[in-house]
Amino acid sequence: MTSAGGSGGTRTVMEKAFAQRRFPIRRATSGDIRQIAKLANMAGGDTLSVILQGIDPTVKAVRTYREMVAAPTGVYSYRNCLVAVSRGVIVGLANAFHARLIESETGTAMTHCLETGGKHIEPQHFRLMMACAEICRTAAHFMLLNTPHHKHVCGECAGICTECAKDCERIGGMDDCVKACKQCAGSCRAMAG
Repeated sequence: MTSAGGSGGTRTVMEKAFAQRRFPIRRATSGDIRQIAKLANMAGGDTLSVILQGIDPTVKAVRTYREMVAAPTGVYSYRNCLVAVSRGVIVGLANAFHARLIESETGTAMTHCLETGGKHIEPQHFRLMMACAEICRTAAHFMLLNTPHHKHVCGECAGICTECAKDCERIGGMDDCVKACKQCAGSCRAMAG
């Protein structure tokens, strides 16, 4: 890492970039798997290593992370990950599984509701689905920013997803949307602490 002088003392190029928030955010690709696994292992503080020691001491945590990230599906798949990049190096990541699931399911559900009509297009219900998709997207972005305020946003996200799941159950015929909303609500509650 290169150091750069400044009035507040010596700061690294990376610290300056963080301070100025110059990191483009993009979806992860298969070429990012090794970097994502390495960052996930660092972020986990060797928790997975400790767990694996009790199961099979020959298995390495980074390899396990790599296998989880390389999987084409699942919560930890690179396909469900957003990365922040600086000079070709991944410097941050956020698993966006539930936010993408909600966005996808809500889009599908909105199309279903528009085509079905009746109570499916009640303004209150439709607005709730749009709010659910938007708060999920916002929560994922707040986690990617690594701001302590993500806890507040995730708490609100859990509440809106729970409300959306209940409303979709009330209307009926929206089982996939209900399932996605419940999964997201559970994850967001955990993130909110």
